[in-house]
Amino acid sequence: MKKKYLTAPVIAALIGVGLAGVAKAHLNARVNNPDEEYTFIYSPDNPLDYSQASVEDLSNWHYTENPTTCSGDAKACSITAPATDVDATGTDPILKSNINLQTDGSGNVYYVSDVEPLASYSNQD
Repeated sequence: MKKKYLTAPVIAALIGVGLAGVAKAHLNARVNNPDEEYTFIYSPDNPLDYSQASVEDLSNWHYTENPTTCSGDAKACSITAPATDVDATGTDPILKSNINLQTDGSGNVYYVSDVEPLASYSNQD
């Protein structure tokens, strides 16, 4: 009779260990997939702030799963970066500090003119 009572907990423990292993493998695939790309939209606290300092501030670029279509060249809009330049270990991916945004513009309206290392960008009118 003891064997019957011990069998269920042992099976449950094995299933739990197996599920934990699958979940960890899935997380590692997300974090370590160098072919994956992440898109970030420009979204500062003040939605009217397109100053050079604000556009170059990486904390104003927020990950989105649903990128918007940007067209034009007057204001910053989106950046798409490879996984190697993104920290995806937290709840929301963030751009790593090695990203260097180069901007152009005048007055209080700036847009992205280049991103180093390799990343693509889009601006808007």
